[in-house]
Amino acid sequence: MSTSRFRQSGLSLIELMISVILGLLLVAGATQIFLANTQAFRLQDNISRTQESGRLGLEILLADLRRAGMDYSNVDAVVGANGSATVATNTGLLTNSDEVTIKYTVPDEIGAMSDCEGNTVAPGSIVTNRYFVKMDTNPAIPALFCSGSGGAGTALVRGVESFQVQYGVADAASVGNGFISAEKYVTAGAATLVNVASIRVGLLMRSEASVQGLVAPKDSIVVLDTTVTDTALAAVKVNGSFPIHRYFSGMAVMRNAVKGTL
Repeated sequence: MSTSRFRQSGLSLIELMISVILGLLLVAGATQIFLANTQAFRLQDNISRTQESGRLGLEILLADLRRAGMDYSNVDAVVGANGSATVATNTGLLTNSDEVTIKYTVPDEIGAMSDCEGNTVAPGSIVTNRYFVKMDTNPAIPALFCSGSGGAGTALVRGVESFQVQYGVADAASVGNGFISAEKYVTAGAATLVNVASIRVGLLMRSEASVQGLVAPKDSIVVLDTTVTDTALAAVKVNGSFPIHRYFSGMAVMRNAVKGTL
């Protein structure tokens, strides 16, 4: 009985180098796919968060604005200000933001309510809520604030770059003649009494985080009566990259025209 010996030789250096290169190419391709998927996830996550914040801001504002003048007969149920001193000390887009103060009485049949800062307001007492924009902290980002009962204010929604308000005014005989900006009525130290039939609000939102690879904005965004230029948008960066910007608007119709100073 004879036996045969089989000799097995190893890989040559060239074959080994080709195998290593092919492996590196596969790893590089998988890494690129992983990075692309991660980037797409971060982009979608930032868009979703920004949209949620914008919708939340509108819901809070419009729900409260519809209460303006409820069981309240004084002339200052709505008070508007354009580019007020509250935000003028901040830089960037915040200098163009408006603010609005609304008042209404808590009906006896409803029971106690809360102002926008969570302070309890008893039936028959007046709720006073002032909405404005300023910088929030940790980390610094512009936010929609509300001050109730004369408080310092609480940040309701972060990422609000610009907050604009327009008022639908009406004369004594007709309600709802259209929208006129508060800027056309308000000057320093002077105010005009009008009948407010409806209120429009616009919010320019940005994501709290930046998105790697996002290019500078090339178009302006019109927020009601205010144009935010592409140059101003491009000046906003987070850790050297651009955030996402989205615009939201909505309207609150007063049950009856209320008295306001604009």
